[in-house]
Amino acid sequence: MEAQPVDSQPGKNNRTVVIVAIVIVVLLCCCIVLAVAAFFGLKSFQANHLLQPNVPTLVPGSGVGNPPQGGLTDNILRNDTWQYVSAAASAFSCNGDGSQSSIDVTQQPDSGGVWVERWTVACQGGGEEAFDVTFTPSSGGGTDFVIKHVQ
Repeated sequence: MEAQPVDSQPGKNNRTVVIVAIVIVVLLCCCIVLAVAAFFGLKSFQANHLLQPNVPTLVPGSGVGNPPQGGLTDNILRNDTWQYVSAAASAFSCNGDGSQSSIDVTQQPDSGGVWVERWTVACQGGGEEAFDVTFTPSSGGGTDFVIKHVQ
């Protein structure tokens, strides 16, 4: 009897398919992580940097001059706050003059470290606009503030 060769098909190599599947899953996971991080980053930014609804949201300008003196903030926080307060004042047609403006503490820090200051912006054309600024220690460090126009 003569031996006939057996047609043997080697088992399919699924290694390439498995590697491609793993790469796709890893890329999808990375995309999900980035999307979640972007979502929470945006929410955090909005919560910490937007003004009260009754004051138009404006981009703080540069070159608004030095902030007024006073209050409980350090120079950095006072300057940051002045950028937003002067931008809010401009929504009321008030080009603020920091050297003529004033800051008065209207509520001393409470047990949570929250305090309120009244920023009275002297307008260069005359008149003034007042804003209550609430300062709150941030859970991530630093201090958050919220600006509300006083009518």
